[in-house]
Amino acid sequence: MPSVLSAMRTNHTTARFTISSENTIHESRAFKLEQEPRRSLKRQRTDDDDLRSGKDEGGYNPSGYLHDPVWYVGDEVTEGEVVVRVDRTLFKLPKELMKRIGSVGDATIDKEKYNDKSPLSLDFMFKYLDPGLKTDHVELFRTLLWAFPIMNQVTSVALGDNPSSADYALCERILSVTSLADRYNISDVHAWAASVADEVIKNDAFLNSVSSLVLRKLYEVGVSAERPLIRAKCLEVWLSRVWNKTAPAVPALQMAEKYQEELIELKGVAYYTLLQDMADQQAVAADGIVLQLKADPKLTNAQVLRLLSGHYSLVSFWERFKLMPISLPWTPDSPCSEEQHVKCNAVWSKRWLSAVGWRRILGYNSADVLGMLQCLKDSLSGDDDIRAGLTPACRMNGLELLTRKREDVKANLASHFLGCL
Repeated sequence: MPSVLSAMRTNHTTARFTISSENTIHESRAFKLEQEPRRSLKRQRTDDDDLRSGKDEGGYNPSGYLHDPVWYVGDEVTEGEVVVRVDRTLFKLPKELMKRIGSVGDATIDKEKYNDKSPLSLDFMFKYLDPGLKTDHVELFRTLLWAFPIMNQVTSVALGDNPSSADYALCERILSVTSLADRYNISDVHAWAASVADEVIKNDAFLNSVSSLVLRKLYEVGVSAERPLIRAKCLEVWLSRVWNKTAPAVPALQMAEKYQEELIELKGVAYYTLLQDMADQQAVAADGIVLQLKADPKLTNAQVLRLLSGHYSLVSFWERFKLMPISLPWTPDSPCSEEQHVKCNAVWSKRWLSAVGWRRILGYNSADVLGMLQCLKDSLSGDDDIRAGLTPACRMNGLELLTRKREDVKANLASHFLGCL
């Protein structure tokens, strides 16, 4: 016997029309809802479902991982093979090859059975890498495997005056495995990559056109292989690029902060260049008062703080320096007399204090001390009153002292970007 509720469901009919007033009749909302098709509660299938079910382009894989198209051939895992995993990709490798990968190919390879369901995870190999570089771990591992057979065929890289794109790609691929080979004691691969780096730095055309990433890899080869010549050459090229703005300063800064003591000069130059770029990009808000600071988004908060502290330090230096003219030295064997030298100093100081207020210098941003020092020297060098009021020896001494001061500031730029102590 049907229940009361079921009878109500069966016999109940929703009224189609509703009378709102004497002159108004409209179709009821309840009737409309009954006429609409019921929405299915089943979830719509997505592309990720194939991965959840363990299916990929290579066919069914019960583990849900992807088979590497080159290093995983066939379905059966023999006694002489081992399945390893990097991220979500599986590699089926000969055990003898795995044993060549230093501390990674340990004794457990012979004792344990690693297959699709329980592969040997190699993710730990890549934890030391700088996350900021966003390295593709799978591709890096493929390159390491590629290096074993290829290093016996490519014993040198011949780079001419016009290296091809293939030359660049080959060198970059070889250099990319150096840090991995060094960390896990794969000595033959590391020595091979280092020998290629020795050849590469002799080619100026190649060095002057490689990316910042390749330059970084080259420098790291110089560190791990203890090649001071490689490090010195890379530093020379990088300093030139950053000063001339033919390469971005942020990659140089990231590298310099990794090797603080060895690349202290590059660190100062990178920060100084970024500071000048930041000053050029600033814009005043619509109210004409507020300055809207803009920094490179790739910089960390700590680096931005050091950048701003550097700005304060450089501005403070110039505010003090410009009001204290360099005193011209005198000795008994100087070309001018002691009385004349007093006059030389007086004229020098007067013209100095006048020059620092000229429009030429005031046109520089307040943190560009190198630009203002050069401008001050040029202004005093062409000043007629100095030519007339100073002996040639005192004039040359004064200009030489300004040149030395600028070189000293340039060599110690990093000391301004220490942040808050």
